[in-house]
Order: sequence, then C-alpha cells, then structure tokens
Amino acid sequence: MTISKNNYIIGIQLAKQMCNATTNGDRQNSCELTFQPKTLKMGNFNLNVNSQTAASIPLMIQSALPVAIFSNHNSSITMKGGTDVSFSPSMDYVKNVLFPIYKLFGVHCEAFITKRGFYPKGRGEVILTVNPVNEYLKPVEINNFGGHPSIKGFVFIAGPKHQTNKNNQVGC
Repeated sequence: MTISKNNYIIGIQLAKQMCNATTNGDRQNSCELTFQPKTLKMGNFNLNVNSQTAASIPLMIQSALPVAIFSNHNSSITMKGGTDVSFSPSMDYVKNVLFPIYKLFGVHCEAFITKRGFYPKGRGEVILTVNPVNEYLKPVEINNFGGHPSIKGFVFIAGPKHQTNKNNQVGC
C-alpha cells in the first residue's frame, strides 16, 4: 500500500509525537513505513494541521486513540483540520456512534467541537480527552441492541449568510 493521502501522514505524525517514535517513510507516496515507538509522553498535545486541504480530525482521532488509551495518564489533544469532510466519518458519527461503542470496551473519551471545519480549508478545532484503560480492554458481547431504534439528524450549513437563510426556509 502506498501512503498517498495527507490524512495518513498526519495520523502517523500524531502517533509519532505521542510516543516519541522514530519513523522512516512517513511521507507521501512512500511504499514502506518503519515505526519504532519509544516512551509514551502523555498529557496535553496540540496538533495543528497545516495542509492544503482539510485533513480529517475524525481520522486523526482514530490514530491517537490506540496510543492514548494504553498510556498511564489522561490525555488532552487539540486537533485542527476538518470536522466534516468527504471520505471520512463526521465528528457527529464519532461522538454518537463510535464513542458509545468504545465505552462498552471500557474506553472513556470525549470530543469537544470548538469549531467546525469543512473542505477545502478546514479551520475546525476539536479537543479530544482520553482516560487510559486499566491494563486491557473489556471483552464485549452485544446480544441486546435495546428497545426501539431511533434516528437522529444534525443539520449545519457553511457558506454565505444569504445561502444559510435560503436553506433555513426549506422545511423537512
């Protein structure tokens, strides 16, 4: 597999920063990656994504969580980029679908969306807080999916005010 997307490189760099890793091949169009983690340095991290496009914050979270949940300290990671971009889960999906599933495994994490960011510029910001697990993930067996399923929707619009006002007039 070739590392072809900026999102993958950003995720590798975040994990590298979190565990003082030595890497080789963490660049675009690389066909091989060497990743040698060292000591975890947990605590507060600021990751500012400076990319030509809106690098996906949900994909960054997927890179950060495996490192953060097995550390010895609570972590707070500030990420900048896109909260809602194509070919990536949205932050609402992460918060309302993935995090509740992670909680079943004993993973306690939260994401605070301080600003939404969209393609092509991003400019969104999310603060991820993660509490480490005690030694291992809890085994999970899901037999009962609950009572009556429900569907929730979120609508947010980016763009000029006249566009926003026009869209507000559309009824559902």
